[in-house]
Amino acid sequence: MFNFNSNFPIYSTRPQVAHVIERHEVNASQSEGVPPKVLRKMLIQKAGGKVELGKTRSLLTQYKNTLSLNSVQKEVGLGILLGDANLQTQNKGKTYRLRYEGGDKHKSYIQSIHQVFTEWCLADLAEKTRIHPNTKSLIKNWEFQTLSHEEMNFFASLFLNQEGKKRVPENILEHPNFTPRSLAYWIMDDGSKMDHTTNQGKGLEIHTESFLEPEVAYLCETLAKKYNLKSWPKTKKRDGKVYHIVAISGKSYETLLNLIEPYMHNDMYHKLPTPRKIGRKPVS
Repeated sequence: MFNFNSNFPIYSTRPQVAHVIERHEVNASQSEGVPPKVLRKMLIQKAGGKVELGKTRSLLTQYKNTLSLNSVQKEVGLGILLGDANLQTQNKGKTYRLRYEGGDKHKSYIQSIHQVFTEWCLADLAEKTRIHPNTKSLIKNWEFQTLSHEEMNFFASLFLNQEGKKRVPENILEHPNFTPRSLAYWIMDDGSKMDHTTNQGKGLEIHTESFLEPEVAYLCETLAKKYNLKSWPKTKKRDGKVYHIVAISGKSYETLLNLIEPYMHNDMYHKLPTPRKIGRKPVS
């Protein structure tokens, strides 16, 4: 969902692949004119168990100066920030980094997001394990984070309020960088089939429990207007609280599938209703 930060106690954290900057292999004065990919390789040296950047600050600055968000990264970023991603700052909002965390069963999907932002990351996925406070079972997640950079302020200006708290951006679905690709990633993060019975209905839900009711109403209205998806705010009750989620009618299933299928990860089709049987016409 929108706010993915877990309150589970951290049991252990270790990187999938540890990286360190080896001082004798990094010489910023010799790196002028070096292509960005080579600079990145110079910054990523497999050894030790940490990223040591203190002796490579000028090289890192030089590498950061080559970075800019491309259109695909903006489209994916908008989708996952409506979902499970979050933004972090270490300098009171001057620059931000993008962070993503998800469960072990979706590791391949998380890896694919990491690949979208490859040049922004100096480490592979990191494994994070937690102990569930109630069941005491072990929960394994995977996470990554990008470099902090002024380019990430593009996302911060949309998704963070003046207090630095995450919000639903006004008119986000009408943003020029919100595309069917963005919609696909939002659904891969927070979507689920509406009907889990053997009836196999074609409706879809997007779990926006942390959104306010007017925000959900706007999202539904804009999905209908922009993408011709019949949708409405759906009320759910849990633990005495009322939540509002996006519901997309099964009548719009084929329209939705045509929009997002080019961007669906193979491991995330379980989020979608099963295809209609061949020869069966959709309900009008």
